[in-house]
Amino acid sequence: MSDEVSAQPVNAEEQLDSLASDPSISTTENIKSSVTTNGINDDATTQEHISTTETMETEVALGDSVQAVNETEASNGAGEDVSSSTKTGEEAETVAAEEDAESSGKPKRSAEVERLWALVDKNRQDFASWTQLIMVVEKEGVLEGLKEVYDEFLLYYPFCYGYWKKLADFVASNQGNEAAYQVYEEAVVAVGLSIDVWAAFLELYIATEKPSEEIRALFERAINTCGLEFKSDRIWDMYIDWEVKNNQLLNITQIYRRLLAIPTKNYTIHYENAKEHVEKHELWEILSPEDMKALRVRANASLTSNTEGEGEEEDKDAPPGTAGDEVTTTAVDTTAEDDVDSDPQTMSEVVKKAAKDLLLADFELLATHNEKEVKLRWAFEEAIKRPYFHSKPLDSTQLKNWRRYLEFEMANGGEDRAIFLFERCVIACAQYEEFWLKYTTYLESLSRHTDVRNVYTRACRQHLPYKASIHITWAFYEERQGNFDEALAVISNIEMQTTDNMCVLNHKLNLLRRHGDDLNDLFTSYIDKKELNADCVKLLTSKYSRYLLKIKGDADKAGEVLKDAITKNPLHEPFYTQLLDVEYQRQPLDEDKVLAVFELVNASSLSSEIKQKFYSRRYEFIDDLGSDVTRLYSLYQELEENMSAASKDKKRAHSATPSDKTVDAKKAKTSMYTNNGTAAAGAYSSQSYHQQQQAANYGSSGQDWNSYYQQQGMDYSQYGAYGQQGYYQQGYGGYTGYDYNTGYY
Repeated sequence: MSDEVSAQPVNAEEQLDSLASDPSISTTENIKSSVTTNGINDDATTQEHISTTETMETEVALGDSVQAVNETEASNGAGEDVSSSTKTGEEAETVAAEEDAESSGKPKRSAEVERLWALVDKNRQDFASWTQLIMVVEKEGVLEGLKEVYDEFLLYYPFCYGYWKKLADFVASNQGNEAAYQVYEEAVVAVGLSIDVWAAFLELYIATEKPSEEIRALFERAINTCGLEFKSDRIWDMYIDWEVKNNQLLNITQIYRRLLAIPTKNYTIHYENAKEHVEKHELWEILSPEDMKALRVRANASLTSNTEGEGEEEDKDAPPGTAGDEVTTTAVDTTAEDDVDSDPQTMSEVVKKAAKDLLLADFELLATHNEKEVKLRWAFEEAIKRPYFHSKPLDSTQLKNWRRYLEFEMANGGEDRAIFLFERCVIACAQYEEFWLKYTTYLESLSRHTDVRNVYTRACRQHLPYKASIHITWAFYEERQGNFDEALAVISNIEMQTTDNMCVLNHKLNLLRRHGDDLNDLFTSYIDKKELNADCVKLLTSKYSRYLLKIKGDADKAGEVLKDAITKNPLHEPFYTQLLDVEYQRQPLDEDKVLAVFELVNASSLSSEIKQKFYSRRYEFIDDLGSDVTRLYSLYQELEENMSAASKDKKRAHSATPSDKTVDAKKAKTSMYTNNGTAAAGAYSSQSYHQQQQAANYGSSGQDWNSYYQQQGMDYSQYGAYGQQGYYQQGYGGYTGYDYNTGYY
C-alpha cells in the first residue's frame, strides 16, 4: 500500500459542497460494516476518573452483596448451627459441579465462582452480580475462567469499553499480542465509537512495530468509524503525530483537510496547527502533483486578474506609453512564464506566495464554516454528562438534551451526522427503548430497511431482551414488510423470555390470525398454561369465545367455552354477560337458548344485585323478542312487585332516623332499585335497549377489565380499543390498560 493518502480537492468551496458525499467523512457505511453493535464515545481526559468511579461502585456493590449473603446465611441458621449433613451435601454438589466442568472441557470453578455464576445464569441483566463475578475471577487469575466470564458478560453488555481493554491486556500478557489483536477486533465491532478502545488498539499496533501500511489502514478504520465524534480529537492527533514521525507531509495535509470540516471540541487548535503545517513547508512537500498543478493554475489566474485590475486603474490617469502599460505587460509576462507542468521548485516567488495564500485561504474557509457548526452543537455537547454506558438510569435533564440534540441533527445535520448521533445516543441511553424506536423510525423514513433490522436486533437481543413493547414493534415492522416468518420469530422469542405476558400472547394470536392460521389449539394451550395468572386466563377465554363466534362462525362452541369457564369461575359476571351476548347474536334467534342463560344466572351464586340486573334484561328480551305472552305477563308482575318494594324502601329511607338511615343505607347497597333509581320502570321508558344495558351495567365485563388494567398502571390505548361498536364495548369492554413490558392490565 502506498504511503500516500488519496488526494482531496484543493478548492475549499468544492470541498464544502462535497462534504455530504465524501467517503472520508461519511460514516453511514462504516457504521453498517464496522459497528453492528455500537460503541461508547468517551472524553479521553475523563476516562481515568470514570474507570476509578466504576471500580469503586463495583467494590461497593460487592460489599453489599457479601453483606446480604451473610445476613441470609445467618437467618437460615448458618455458621455453627449448620448441620454436618448439610455441609456434606454442599460439598458433594461442588464436587459434582467440578466433575461436570472437567468432563465438558470447561475451566474448574471455585465455590464462590459457582455461586456467582448461578446468580447471573438466573438473571443475565443482573449487572452487579456480573461485576462481582469478574472481580473474583480476575483475582483467581485463570485465563480460561476469565475468558469464559468475559465472553458471556460482553455479549450482554458490549458497550462496557473498559472491560474490553482489561480483557485485551490480560490476553496479551498470557497469550501474546496476536491474541490481543483479536480481542480488539471484536471490541471495535461491539463498541466502535469508543475513542479509548481505538486508541488502545492503535497504541498496541504501533508498539509492536506493525508495517506502516497496516497501521495507516487501522487509523483510517478508526477515523471512518468514530471520526465524527465531537471529542474524537485524540484519534485525529494520534494519526497526525504518527504521520509526522514518518515524515509523510502530504498525508498530513489530507488529514487536516478532512479534520477542518468536522465539528470537534478542539477545532481552533486544529486550525492553528494546519496553518503552521502549511507555512513551515514548501508546497511541493505537502501537496500531491495533481493538487500542486491545480493550485498553480488558480494562482496564475488570481495574479492575472489582480494585475489586469491594477492596470485598468492606472490607465485612467496615465497618458499612452507611460509606466501604466509597462507594469501591466511586465506582470502578465511574469505569470505567463510559470509553466504549470514544470518542476514546482522553479516557480517564481510571486506565484509561490500566491499559491500558498490560496491554500491557507482554503483552510480558513473550512475552519470558518466549521466554527459555525461547532457553535450550533456546543450547548448540546456540554449538556452530555455521561456519554458512556452505565446500568444506572440517566437524569431527566440529560434525556431531554438527547431528544433535542437528535431533533436538531435530523433537521440540520444531514443523514450521516444524524445516524452518527443516534449511534452515540443508544450507548448512553441503551436501556431506554424510546431512543431505539426513534432511531428505527428515522431509518425507516430513509428506506434503510437493512439498518432498521440491524438496530432492532441489537436493541432486542442485547440491551432490551425482556422489553415486550419494542419486540412487538419490531414484529409489526416485519409484518408490514411482508415478512411473516421474521415477525413470528421475533414475537416467539420474546414469548420465551416472558412466558406470562398477555400483550405478547395477544399479538402472537392476532399475527397468526391475520396470516390465516387456525387458532383453536393455540388458544387451548394458552388457557391451560399453569404459568398464566387467573386474570390472563379469563381474558384469553373471552377472546377465544369471540374468535369462535366472529371468525369461525361457531356459536355453539363459543357458548361451550364460556359455559366451561363459568364452571371453573362461577362468580365471574363477564362470562355470563358474554354468553348472553353470544346467544343474542345467533341467526336466527333461539329464544330457548337465551332464556337458558338467564336460568344459568338464576341458579348461580352471583349476588342478588347482579341477578336483578339480569332479570331486568330478561323481561326486556321477552317483551321485545319473545312469543309467550303468559311468560311476559308473569315477568311483568314480578317486576311490579320489585318496583313497589323498591319504592317502599326509598320512602322508609327518607323518613328513617339518622341511625335507621345508616342501616337502610347498608341495605340499599344490595338493591338494584335504590342503587339505580327505578330500574324496572326504566324497562318501560323511552330508553333504547343499549342505553338500558349501559344504565344497568350491561357492559360490566368491559368495566371490570378496564378497572383491572388501571389498577396495574398499564396503557395499551395506542393500539386502539376493540370496543368501538356496541357488541364489543358493551359485551367485552375496551382494552385501555395494556402494558407491553409486564403483560398485565
